[in-house]
Amino acid sequence: MLGFDNVFALHPMDMAVSKVNATARSRIDRRFGRREADRGLKDISTLVALIKAELLDLAELAHQVHKLDHEPALIVECARVLDEVRAFVNETK
Repeated sequence: MLGFDNVFALHPMDMAVSKVNATARSRIDRRFGRREADRGLKDISTLVALIKAELLDLAELAHQVHKLDHEPALIVECARVLDEVRAFVNETK
């Protein structure tokens, strides 16, 4: 980060893509009994807040997520997460 020594941060888009992936993986794990809690709502709320504050573009986020090479189940779950983000963003417009 500018103005700070030895401090690094992800670009907001990189962070957002990782949150979509983490939420999708968590939900798949939960479905197969490998995890009890759904960590997704916190991450989704963060993404929605960034999009509403115009610090993140939902269309570009979807584009970046869809560029990743994932197994079919994760592709589907990432799309579900993006749909949920989109629904929350549109809910309060």
